Amino acid sequence: MISLEKKTFELAYGRAQLAISLPRQNLLGLLSGKRVANLPDVRAAVRRVLSQPIGSPPLVDIVRRGEKVAIIGGDITRVWVHYDLLIPPILDTLNQRGISDDDITVIIGQGTHRSLTREEVLTVYGAEVAARVRIEGHDCLDRANLVNLGKTVRGTPIELNKKVVESDRVIVTGGIVYHFLAGFGGGKKGIMPGIAGFDTVQTNHALFFNPPPARGMNLSVGSGCLKGNPLSADMVEIARHAHPDFLVNVVVNGQHQLSHIVGGDLIAAHLAGCQFVREHFSAPLDERAELVIVSCGGWPKDINLYQAYKTLDNAVRAVRPGGVIVLLAECSQGLGGAEFEEIFTSPDSLEEKEDRLRAYCTIGGAMAYGFCVQAKAHTVILVSELLDEQVRVSGTIPAHSVDEALSMAYHLLGMDTPITYLMPQGSITFPILSTEMTEPWL
Repeated sequence: MISLEKKTFELAYGRAQLAISLPRQNLLGLLSGKRVANLPDVRAAVRRVLSQPIGSPPLVDIVRRGEKVAIIGGDITRVWVHYDLLIPPILDTLNQRGISDDDITVIIGQGTHRSLTREEVLTVYGAEVAARVRIEGHDCLDRANLVNLGKTVRGTPIELNKKVVESDRVIVTGGIVYHFLAGFGGGKKGIMPGIAGFDTVQTNHALFFNPPPARGMNLSVGSGCLKGNPLSADMVEIARHAHPDFLVNVVVNGQHQLSHIVGGDLIAAHLAGCQFVREHFSAPLDERAELVIVSCGGWPKDINLYQAYKTLDNAVRAVRPGGVIVLLAECSQGLGGAEFEEIFTSPDSLEEKEDRLRAYCTIGGAMAYGFCVQAKAHTVILVSELLDEQVRVSGTIPAHSVDEALSMAYHLLGMDTPITYLMPQGSITFPILSTEMTEPWL
């Protein structure tokens, strides 16, 4: 028997690490972006983008004494943005211009997600922000606190948070990553779906599908794609109706540390941040592998299966047809919302799921549908804390440990040494064939 030398790696799983040993001979490589250092002084970096923005005057030249300011932030699934570090320098700058903390409200742009508990608000925003300004959650179903602003050119109703629309100034914050619908997170997503009404969100997300009579997902809608992406363009049109005055977006590295900050015009600054993400978190590869073992990167990126889908959507780009993906996602908070769970656990065929979503599309439903599509197109083994029956219903295979998952993968592939990629930070790593790097994305 040939003895294969093995190498051991640790991959994040929730707040812990899982050890995995692989023969060196079959490891094609570690897929990750470039090593990106953390910012040594976050407050100084924020102050710099506020005073030297992209495509915009400095923030102090935009705001005026006595104005009411809305700052749009994120929910518990965006705790990695580090709002506790990001927002205080913005408050200080507004104070310097004569705007008191009493005239500033942080709106939690939670889209269609659930409301945060008080403890979660403190986790996301920190004690300083919570003590200085009001923090209010957006409710996409509360029509009394939505303003109807017409329709987009694609027919999407534009309903946005009333307090944001009626504020004198609007500052949008968030984080930029690859996103399976919008192309990239951050930017316009702070407004749509962040502070949009439910009908606005579901109508926009229905653009995920091909226009009738064609069926299936629109291939122009996807991670890294802004050029020709109708869903993204619709988001931008909706976001402009909130009249955002300034954007502050961050990029985090694989250690969840702030590594880059952009500020200024909603579109121009965001595109600069997207370019940074594309340059630093794309993982060029010359060939795809038979087996891809991928971690979301730990909590909160694997807080539920809804969030873990973003990692799966990246991982499929690195696996060959007929290959296997082993996905490590703790899912400590379950599947991830009623809309996701309803579509994910439904016994309906993919065609029936599509029909339901075309009639009433939510982002949770779209992500569940996408997960089921990928599970049908690829063999996906999920290591999680979910119940086996929750996992199997989508065609995904449950496993209770890395060793069990690998044993299954080797059996399914009919080999003990499949060519393998490891993706330690799957939620922020975008595998892309070297030949595709030069294709237009804007």
